[in-house]
Amino acid sequence: MAYPLMCQSELSRSVRRASRYFLAGVLVTAIAAISVLGVQQSIDEFGPSWRAATGHGVAGAFTPERVDAAGRGGRRQEWRGTFVSTDQRIIRRDVVLDTPPDRMRIDLTVHARDTGARRVVYGEGTPIAPVKSLAVLVLMAFGCGLAAWRPGGWWLVGRLRRSGGRGAAARRQQGSSNDHRQATRDSKALRESTVAGLSRPAREAAGKPTQTTEPLPVRRLRASTDGPCPTVVHMDDHEVVRLKIVGLNSIAHLLPKARGRCGVYELTFADGQRYVGQAVDVVTRFCAHRRTWSDIVEIAFERVSRAQLDKVERDQIRRREAAGVQLRNVVHTTGRLGASELDVLLPSAEQRRWLADHQPGIVRLGDRPVDSVLQHRSRHRFNRLQADPRFTDELARLVGAYLRVAMPVPELTELSYWTVSALPSTSAATYPRLLTVSVHALETLFVYHERHTPQELQIRLNIDGATARSHLRTRIGLALMRPVEAHYRIRPGVLGLHFTSMRSAYDALTRPGIIKAARQLNLDLMRKGPALNWKTHCPDLVEHVLSV
Repeated sequence: MAYPLMCQSELSRSVRRASRYFLAGVLVTAIAAISVLGVQQSIDEFGPSWRAATGHGVAGAFTPERVDAAGRGGRRQEWRGTFVSTDQRIIRRDVVLDTPPDRMRIDLTVHARDTGARRVVYGEGTPIAPVKSLAVLVLMAFGCGLAAWRPGGWWLVGRLRRSGGRGAAARRQQGSSNDHRQATRDSKALRESTVAGLSRPAREAAGKPTQTTEPLPVRRLRASTDGPCPTVVHMDDHEVVRLKIVGLNSIAHLLPKARGRCGVYELTFADGQRYVGQAVDVVTRFCAHRRTWSDIVEIAFERVSRAQLDKVERDQIRRREAAGVQLRNVVHTTGRLGASELDVLLPSAEQRRWLADHQPGIVRLGDRPVDSVLQHRSRHRFNRLQADPRFTDELARLVGAYLRVAMPVPELTELSYWTVSALPSTSAATYPRLLTVSVHALETLFVYHERHTPQELQIRLNIDGATARSHLRTRIGLALMRPVEAHYRIRPGVLGLHFTSMRSAYDALTRPGIIKAARQLNLDLMRKGPALNWKTHCPDLVEHVLSV
């Protein structure tokens, strides 16, 4: 096989020419395949991102759970977390948020939109993917056109580069030889002048070869052992590593990557509050938390497999809540016990007084927020709802009574923390809604019907299950309200009450136990964060139900 490749016969030249053509064909085929895959990926990204840019897709909320370093050199942050649709029907875990807001941080819930991309949901900004995909397509078209136009130009450029390279190499070699000869002459002249200035014994010694001297002793420094050291504790046959981290910005040196960094962790703060979370790489997650909170004093870490992360995290949160520990978590918790943005609008003392009471509040309609753009945008839905014969004055009075008894200072918290939507698109294919009252990301009261029986309206009231069961009289009456254990990721422990008549629903809103359970749920949701579906809020509907 080597003979025809090395000899100079006509056969060997034909074999070498055929080999070159074969290798060129393989190279062109590989480049074409890679180009097709790149174009296909660009097209796949272009569709979902374009739908997000034009406002289509399923609206919902994105809660970041970790931030990864992406791009060349890790200069770009990639926020990963969980997306929950507004109707709670779509839950996507470990997805990336495209175009995150500048104020992004861990556990800050933001608006997002799911348009069908494989691993991406889109924020409120303009997606980068359409521009990137369009740029890829333009570059591919430009490259193909350049390659197809006058191929001889490529051969000419290659020849010029090779000839220029050979000339430059020759010049560099000649210059190096001249420099070497000049350095040799300078060294010889310097040695002769130095020896000439010495005495005779010194000149004789200078002519002898230099003797090897003993090397200098090397002092080996031992690493300091001062600083935080991991403390390993065994609890219920599980190994938990505890670290005192006052003043540390990273724990990479304390948790070796070889031993595993995937698991559930618990942060302890200077004020005694805790935060329970999960991470595939706890070192990266800790750095993100340190940028958000500067008062972290300790971290406890338990190594857990990826498949068990959600379960172990939920169990740890339940144990901490049962023990009365204050948590700064938002997801999986019944409420946020630490500081909240709601405290600025409504002081904590006033929240506690409202929670202990069960009397309906007085709403000052003149102090309600005014948003003319939002009012104009939602007016057509309100007009459609008013024209619907099922929307009676009795139903409007029921919704108004709920807002008075279940919302703290409704004129202050409206739009920012709770919203009312007229004829929303939630579950339109199965259980269409007539109207919906939402707090944060959860529907707390909604009127709906089955798709095939539009005249049979049903009312769903969500309350806090633990508070409702703590009252004996309420616990007895729950059997008549068709209670259902609702499973919401944003807020566990929700109890759903179903009513088929306005009278029974209005009756429930006069019971102190039901009122306190509804207030507990709504206040917990408000302390988690602001209203996420404020774009569908209908101010005219609120004014109508509070004025009837």
